[in-house]
Amino acid sequence: MTDAQEFPLVRRLNAAFNDTFIAKMQEQAGPDFNVRAQWASAMSCISADKYLAKCDLASVAMAIYEASRLRLSLHPALAQGDLIARRRGDGYLCSFEPRYGGLIELARRSGLITGIVAEVVYTNDLFEVDLANQTISHKPRLTGDRGVPLCVYARVWFLNGGDEFRLMRIDEVNKIRDNSEGYKAYQQKKIQSTPWVDWWDEMARKTVLKRMSKQMPKSETFQALHEAVGIDNALEGGPAVVSQVSAEVVNAALADSEPSFEEDEQERALEGAFQQA
Repeated sequence: MTDAQEFPLVRRLNAAFNDTFIAKMQEQAGPDFNVRAQWASAMSCISADKYLAKCDLASVAMAIYEASRLRLSLHPALAQGDLIARRRGDGYLCSFEPRYGGLIELARRSGLITGIVAEVVYTNDLFEVDLANQTISHKPRLTGDRGVPLCVYARVWFLNGGDEFRLMRIDEVNKIRDNSEGYKAYQQKKIQSTPWVDWWDEMARKTVLKRMSKQMPKSETFQALHEAVGIDNALEGGPAVVSQVSAEVVNAALADSEPSFEEDEQERALEGAFQQA
């Protein structure tokens, strides 16, 4: 059984968003980004996640469009970004959430840095930091127990020879975790998992990387990075924020779809049965 046969949302997305929509998404992403592969990755993600499969159709399309506009892949193996289902009232909305690897990719894409890294420091690692002289040394323990997390840092080296780094204590990281909507929902047992539980290390590294991004130039070359950080920050506190262009293109595609599409009772019944499964 194909994804389209098994998942009503996949079928509805493929029906509503045709070649014209894909072409507009390609125009935003640029010629070196394969939007058809992106669409296929998104459909696979939906097919593998029962909560994504229950999401509002327009929110899914906007999330895919936002990821493509930033040229961040939704393929799980590349770990650049995810489609996340979030409960809203009686239903679910889909959001695009950049991952740590996606932020690293956007920073490198600027062409103005020679290196960038973010790491968690554990109590049994060899670690020294001098904030006054802006120096840092980290030698992770490669064998045995590394201990418990002590702090997390990010560092970037610029093409002009300069560098910046940012350090956060674990209590600072966990304060951000505790205030995130997803983690609060997990604590309240409204959801069964959250990245802050499943991938704490990656979320900690992404958190300090976002903090360090404030020290990067507010120039056009870093615009995509700053936009991705803004999207992620908005998600920590509530509903997804999408660009005006994403909303306009998705709404236009829905308006141009066949009138019978939204009123297909058989389709609605099939989707309702799936959501109750």
